[in-house]
Amino acid sequence: DYSLNKNIKPYLFIGGGYQTVKGPYINRSFIDGGLGIKISLNEKSDFFLEARGLRDFANNDNHYSYLGGIELKF
Repeated sequence: DYSLNKNIKPYLFIGGGYQTVKGPYINRSFIDGGLGIKISLNEKSDFFLEARGLRDFANNDNHYSYLGGIELKF
């Protein structure tokens, strides 16, 4: 998180993982990353938009997703 002001927070993320699945590709390793922005609506909720990419090394494949939503704080 990096605050542009008290209501707008852009962010970056990166991660990786390893999974074992049944089928033709038994072991998979992957890395994902992306960027997003959170806009504070009030004390209890934020609106967010996010774009992410995932690299699946076992399948030599890329996956992309876009996400938007409301985050509620309890």
